[in-house]
Amino acid sequence: MTFELYKSVLQKKERGDDFKLIKSMFKRSWLSITRKLSKTVILAIVMFVMANLVLASIAIKNAVGESTKFAKESLGSSVYLMPDMDKIREEAHQNAMNNNGGGPIRMAIQRPSIYLNMVETIAESNYLKDYTYGITETARETNFEAIDNGMSGGGGGGMMASIFGNISIVGINSYAFIDEVQNKKMELINGTYFDEKTNDKVIISNELAELNNLKVGDKIKLTHEERDMENFSPRNGEEPKLISSETYELVIIGIYDVNTNKFNGNTIYMNVLTAAKFLREDQYADGNFGVDNIVFFLNNPEDADKFIEEANNKFPDMADNNLKLDINRADYEQMAGPIEQVGSFADTVLWIVIIASVLIITLIINNNIKDRKYEIGVLMSLGGTKKNIIGSILLELVIIGTVGFILSIGTSCFLANSMGKSMLEKQLLLAEEQTQNNYGRPGPGGQMNSMTIGGGPIGIQSSNVDAIDKIDISVGTSDYAILFLIGYLISGMAMVIPAINIVKYEPKTILTGRQ
Repeated sequence: MTFELYKSVLQKKERGDDFKLIKSMFKRSWLSITRKLSKTVILAIVMFVMANLVLASIAIKNAVGESTKFAKESLGSSVYLMPDMDKIREEAHQNAMNNNGGGPIRMAIQRPSIYLNMVETIAESNYLKDYTYGITETARETNFEAIDNGMSGGGGGGMMASIFGNISIVGINSYAFIDEVQNKKMELINGTYFDEKTNDKVIISNELAELNNLKVGDKIKLTHEERDMENFSPRNGEEPKLISSETYELVIIGIYDVNTNKFNGNTIYMNVLTAAKFLREDQYADGNFGVDNIVFFLNNPEDADKFIEEANNKFPDMADNNLKLDINRADYEQMAGPIEQVGSFADTVLWIVIIASVLIITLIINNNIKDRKYEIGVLMSLGGTKKNIIGSILLELVIIGTVGFILSIGTSCFLANSMGKSMLEKQLLLAEEQTQNNYGRPGPGGQMNSMTIGGGPIGIQSSNVDAIDKIDISVGTSDYAILFLIGYLISGMAMVIPAINIVKYEPKTILTGRQ
């Protein structure tokens, strides 16, 4: 029956009836599929398993992509301008090695200053939606009493507090960027906030206000003193010589409260221009003074590399000055690290499945062709081309594969969820074990990244983020389309070696039993 059908196909081809030729080719392929059901079922099972694993890997990858996108949008939109401390330490160590003269190594580390003009120039970028920076200083209270909490003078207390005053001044370009505000640990209980244009206006702690019976609208006086620290030695018990003194009157526009322990209630917040009045004359530098805690907030987290490149082009000597722009990667690694590993495993599974499927299907088809060698010889002797025979076998593979792919639609989502959940739980367990190995500390993925100023830290603390512990896996139409595309590509690759073997066949040698 097979030979007669193929003979009919050849006759139809001679008549040029392409549609009927294709129809007959389908009939012949279907006949070959149904004639040996056991081999067909084995091949269909292989295709079904392959399709499940491929579709599960694709679905997991998509879910991981959505989760990492969320992490980037949550944490990856901040770029920090800071001293390159690794480079600074390396240079200091090298200089100490070169100059020690055989004696003990004494490293002198100098942190470079970052000036306001540089920050404002970088902030002109179209990639940014906002930015923040700040300074910290101390001042002496003049017409009110400081809180005696052991944390005065920027947290130092003691002699330095008695010399320069107990009040910690935190200048920041906007109230909204105070770390305690962003972490929802600080709130205004009275009055309003400040911004870049709110000069000579301050907000004070509720504790300080209650101690001195201060309210919104009252004026306080803070004194900035410059002293000769170069010729000062604490051993003689004398205070450094007073060079100059300036008192500033400031208006209270807000009173804040915090719900965190060990907070310096003597911290007074104001905008940067107001805080700059308390800098030494040599520090002020005609308004281009040094600032700290510089953070640039991107419109789109994906533009981080472009923004950094743009800034480096504006200041090509940034690296030479031991400065760098960097993304807050520690928080991101802590939050998305485990789930990114799941995505990496999904990639590995996908490639293993593709390679294994090609090898297994190639082996099955090759053995099948050997069993059908005589049939192929007869078909070629009747005038059938090797191209048509290869096409017919490939069509059989496509039909069987399509059935396996369709059947996998009902089971792949369940498998994807099981695989994804299992892999994520394993990664979270490994992360937890690593934390335990670090004696309960979060380790490199959760280090403290903030640079605190005064009593109010402005930087971001990476230890406050939690790892993503859930994965939402779903399979969509595009995933099915990719599955069928990959499946058909696997079928095509699996036909390469069998096709080469068929090309080598000669009908005469097959039929005479010589091959």
